[in-house]
Amino acid sequence: MSSCVLLYRTSSFIARMNFISSDIIIDLAKILNVSVDYFFAELSVNVELNEVEFRKFNSKLNKSEQIAVEEKTKEALERYLELENILNIDEAPEFFIYPHIIQTNADAENAAIELRKQSNLGYDPIPDVVEMLEDKGYKVIEVEAPISCDGLKAETGGKKL
Repeated sequence: MSSCVLLYRTSSFIARMNFISSDIIIDLAKILNVSVDYFFAELSVNVELNEVEFRKFNSKLNKSEQIAVEEKTKEALERYLELENILNIDEAPEFFIYPHIIQTNADAENAAIELRKQSNLGYDPIPDVVEMLEDKGYKVIEVEAPISCDGLKAETGGKKL
């Protein structure tokens, strides 16, 4: 995983630097085991986040921190969707829709029971929530963010993250 982070950061750095010699780029490509084209490739996916909501109870981000987290999320999602395009992954999502407003703990419990029924989850603990969400069509993205940020949700082109 750390090599992916290094690779991503290196490509972002190189893409912004027009004056780096070709020898350095070739050496970096060899070290990172990627083609030279990797540093210059344009993504075919452009993401616009809609209906962005940060977790309200724990997130205490100022406006500039929120914008930074949103931009990092967009960039990571563009790469995620680009990879799905390359691999021809186009599965129909199975989003859970609960038609009632949740106002009490009992309402939340009823929604959880309905979710488990609709998703055939049973009543045992869910061993990997991220995998379960991704199997249903949600895009789960992890980005570096201030410690006061513990999550957000958004939509883009009919995809939920």
